[in-house]
Amino acid sequence: MQLSELGLMYNDGTIVLKMDPQNGTNLLVSNRDLIMLYNITEENNHSFNINQYPFTQVGRELASIKGQCMTNDEFLVFAKEIKKENVKVPFEVHRIIVWNGDQIQYDEMNLLAEE
Repeated sequence: MQLSELGLMYNDGTIVLKMDPQNGTNLLVSNRDLIMLYNITEENNHSFNINQYPFTQVGRELASIKGQCMTNDEFLVFAKEIKKENVKVPFEVHRIIVWNGDQIQYDEMNLLAEE
């Protein structure tokens, strides 16, 4: 069964996060090991949308019990979906080496690079 069928998540797709990026490298999302970035320049300054599917109250309670970030494989699937929906935005995913406060050091290899 899907989460929406179990009453754990809303899936009507009416909630959208509109991103209006600033020039430079912007952090979108991360788990404990990977970071998803997008680099905006004057030439590729595109706003984009990310559909939101929030948990219901019961879903939030269950998620807080589990209390775990998505795996790296799940994170990459998620990142590829966002990239597929927003092809004009130059997304990248990198392995985090060190994250100290607001300073992040990450590996140069883009895990979303075309093979």
